[in-house]
Amino acid sequence: MIHLIKNKNSTTVHISLMTSFLVGFMFFSLCLFSQDSLQMKIDNYVMQQQQSTFTPGVAVGVVKHGKVLLAKGYGLSNVELAADTDANSVFIRGGMAFNTAFLQFINDDITVIVLCNQTTCPSKQMAIHIASFLIPDLDYSVAPRRVIKESKKITELFKSVLLNAKNGKVQSKLFASEAQETAKFISRAGPDFLGSKGDLKSVNLVDEKFQNGKHSYTYQTIFEKATLIWKFELDSDDKILNLQPIEQ
Repeated sequence: MIHLIKNKNSTTVHISLMTSFLVGFMFFSLCLFSQDSLQMKIDNYVMQQQQSTFTPGVAVGVVKHGKVLLAKGYGLSNVELAADTDANSVFIRGGMAFNTAFLQFINDDITVIVLCNQTTCPSKQMAIHIASFLIPDLDYSVAPRRVIKESKKITELFKSVLLNAKNGKVQSKLFASEAQETAKFISRAGPDFLGSKGDLKSVNLVDEKFQNGKHSYTYQTIFEKATLIWKFELDSDDKILNLQPIEQ
């Protein structure tokens, strides 16, 4: 048997609680839908890029306002071992070819990271495209320059300086005024340090970021006899501030 409560105050309280519950449930459902919708868009896009570039494995991380929205792996992190890719997969292993992008969209407080174990994988373009799901008005032609400089040009600069250092012929004009001593040191030490490594086989960009007015890049270089990780820093005029090995 159903009893109707005629008390006006009681009815009002009942409706108020029910309304709050419905509003809360709708908001929670909307958040879940938005999150699921974002992940679905990213999933479809990443898998499409994997197929078109023949990339075995991709890992994607998306952070907004300090909150991790997505940390997910796609495909295989190691083809030989048939190991699946997840958020904790390590891509840097010996001579493995890889490509990465680390883009920070400061105005929107969004960071997108894309790691690929295939050099043909367009990691930076993928990171920008993924960011566009969160920044609808993002201009693709401007996006990389909001924080990060064009990496292809920087990579060519890094490679040329490295090869010149190996021959002891570093051009001081490429270095900032405060880094002239660094240029001289590289010219002196380059032949002995790099000469024993053999021929340079490949140069891979590992990470790039902008901080405190400096553009900082991390590179992996694969020589015949060694694999080295380098720190490469430029000022706002693309003058070299620092070039040094940080791991080998």
